[in-house]
Amino acid sequence: MKRLKGKKGFMTLKLDMSKAYDRVEWDFLRKVLIFMNFPTRLIEVIMKCVTSVSYGILINGTPTPWFLPERGLRQGDPLSPYLFILCVEAFSGLYVEQMKQKTLHGVVVARGAPEISHLFFADDSLIFSRATLEEAEVVCKVIKEYEQASGQLVNLDKSEVNFSQNVSENRKNMIRDRMGVKAVEVQEKYLGLPTIIEKDQRSRFLLRWKIECGRNSKGGRNKHSQKRERSSIEVSSSSHPVLYHELFPPKEHGGLGFRNLEDFNTSLLAKQVWRLTHNEKRLLYRVWKARYFPKSSLLEAGIGHNPSYAWQSIWGVKQEVEWGLKWVVGDGNSIRVWQDPWLPGDSSGLVLSSAPVDTSVSKVADLMHCDFPRRWNVDLIHSTFNAQEARLIQSIPVSWTGIKDKSVWRWTHNGMFSVRSLYWQLQQRKLAGMESTSTTGLLSTGDLDVTGQVAMQAWTIWKQRNELVHQGTQPDVQRTIEMAHELWVEWKGYANEKKSKPIMEQEGESWKKPDEGLLKINLDAGWSGSNGQGFGMVIRDHRGECMFATTSFSPHRAAPIVAESKALRWAIQMAQRLELTHIILETDAKNVVENFLGHQDTPAIAPIIHDCRRLATSMEQIY
Repeated sequence: MKRLKGKKGFMTLKLDMSKAYDRVEWDFLRKVLIFMNFPTRLIEVIMKCVTSVSYGILINGTPTPWFLPERGLRQGDPLSPYLFILCVEAFSGLYVEQMKQKTLHGVVVARGAPEISHLFFADDSLIFSRATLEEAEVVCKVIKEYEQASGQLVNLDKSEVNFSQNVSENRKNMIRDRMGVKAVEVQEKYLGLPTIIEKDQRSRFLLRWKIECGRNSKGGRNKHSQKRERSSIEVSSSSHPVLYHELFPPKEHGGLGFRNLEDFNTSLLAKQVWRLTHNEKRLLYRVWKARYFPKSSLLEAGIGHNPSYAWQSIWGVKQEVEWGLKWVVGDGNSIRVWQDPWLPGDSSGLVLSSAPVDTSVSKVADLMHCDFPRRWNVDLIHSTFNAQEARLIQSIPVSWTGIKDKSVWRWTHNGMFSVRSLYWQLQQRKLAGMESTSTTGLLSTGDLDVTGQVAMQAWTIWKQRNELVHQGTQPDVQRTIEMAHELWVEWKGYANEKKSKPIMEQEGESWKKPDEGLLKINLDAGWSGSNGQGFGMVIRDHRGECMFATTSFSPHRAAPIVAESKALRWAIQMAQRLELTHIILETDAKNVVENFLGHQDTPAIAPIIHDCRRLATSMEQIY
């Protein structure tokens, strides 16, 4: 409500519902459930839960006979908040209908932003409209209609309205008198939080925190105790500061294990950034996009002019989200080759090769052949990137059917952001920074990835030295670096990938024949960090006789789970070529099977699993 110019003033109405849960009419609740197409059986079960309540009253210690109410939702019942939200949805529908008829107009915070007419959360309601007597009449009409239908009652004594500064005092008085509520300059709280956060909110919060601490502590009960507490705070904050490495690091690192609230708050804010970037249909995202980044993405946005406190907080943690973000290649149309992190491995994922002057490559899709099946343009890749990055790119599985690119969180197995993972990474970064300033040597960085890569480089150099001394082979510096990296990637692949035992072996059973009319395909993959990967499959009928067997080889190295998923895709494709429609697929890679069935979601193999499902749709039966 900071608008100062223009003829169209706006108002915000904050409603207070009197005894919101206790006044819900049961007939109204039933009609709402029917209107929303809930199954009849489910409606009956819900209404039995709601209407089974009975009450008894103690009068002078004597209980009265039990009686049955005709309305109300029980406080504390876990089902009640959801039912109340469904009832409020009817209230929202009345406002949406008035918006469609152009009798109500919401607030638009920026050009291109969605029009906001109301914000409802359970029994907390904010209504936005133009500050005109006509729209005030419509608002009152909607409220009255909802009250009559639902049994709800607005408490006018506790409801408030405030106006933008370009509304005249005469119009304010007319609207206030018509609606019967009091006018205020600022509504103090909504959902327990202030509706307006001032620029000096940090200092105000610290002051209030000190007051509350003094009020709630034993030392706040007399002046002598207050002075003693204040002096102890000053001593701990200035004379004898507590060092970070003594307080916040976990106990296994020599600390006390206290939670760092600053890093924890950063992690919570980063979660909101992640949710916004992965759900662009959210109202908050659409409002902020129109206001702060209309021509870019959230992660590319600047701080903007006169930003809100909330936007400053979100914008301030973008770097932490970018630090943990990585792209999974699908069709390649959304990934920028030279700016986005998309290379596999434990590095940053950014391309370090310089872009050729006359290159037309800007998106990852430019590095692929577009005909089916989609594949890498090997010649273009080798002419554009150095040898190490070219090998990394060729190891990335390409979706044949062109699934969309997906950004994932690199520090979780399923690629979804978690507060715990970012908080842990922030703590590790601080620990590594402290160790690097207090220790010396390459292996004292505190970063296992750096330590492992240094160890592999040392091993490769020693191996090259032995070949020079004993065989007279001259070392190649570039090849030495590449070999060290390949060893590290291979070791990480085996260390991180907990490859499950074969399903048959786990169950203690031997190979079983398929039922008559079905063919069983047994498939497997083998891989090597430097030599590539191989696939094999055998097709047998219900008698156990071999009908078909074949193998395939790919020169590009890959992690075990990638190789196993490629084997599954290859086997389904071979079955399709052989025109098999009733098959059983059997593999020892349980994690690949779980991904195919949708029970897991591993980002590294998501494009391949997508292809497997698309190929499987052409078959009548597949197990």
